Amino acid sequence: GQIAGRFLRYSGVPVTVLDVDPEIIEIVRRLGMQVYYGDASRLDLLHAAGCARAKLFILAVDDADKSLEIAATVQEHFPHLRILARAADRPHYYRLRAMGITDVVRETFGSALQLGQLGLMALGTRAHHAHRTAQLFKAHDDAMIERLATVYGSVERTAFFDEARRAFEQLESTMRSEVASAHASDKGWDGEGQSQARQ
Repeated sequence: GQIAGRFLRYSGVPVTVLDVDPEIIEIVRRLGMQVYYGDASRLDLLHAAGCARAKLFILAVDDADKSLEIAATVQEHFPHLRILARAADRPHYYRLRAMGITDVVRETFGSALQLGQLGLMALGTRAHHAHRTAQLFKAHDDAMIERLATVYGSVERTAFFDEARRAFEQLESTMRSEVASAHASDKGWDGEGQSQARQ
């Protein structure tokens, strides 16, 4: 949440922070940002922080249950506020989506994808191909999690797992095809291909 807030502030957007950690409060205050101490699910605190006038609410709370409680309070009392939320894991993502929150980012997904891309490069995959493979994985995984969100929590639990299995099989097949076609198509995209051509 701190990085998102700082990013927006440095981009010229006024930001107000709500937090329950006294150390974070002190740091944010020293950086010159407006900050309120307390539980963001409290309606009086949300009013004091200016939610009635705000245009955007970024929800970046570590505790998934508390995050959902805050989201429900904001939706009920400040329906004009667009909520951008960080999800701790897939079940949290599905629950936020079930509440109608469309802008949900998975907490560790970006860094995990970057590690996978670096892993491919460390094993000798060209940089361009590793990047392209990561983007392909992301596109398929984003589509898959949205499909699964529509059946998560359904009475028929087997529907969710059947859909999950089909989605994983499709992703694996797509990724294997991408890897198989990489060697021929990526020559010349980075220095390695060019240096081999000169030898």
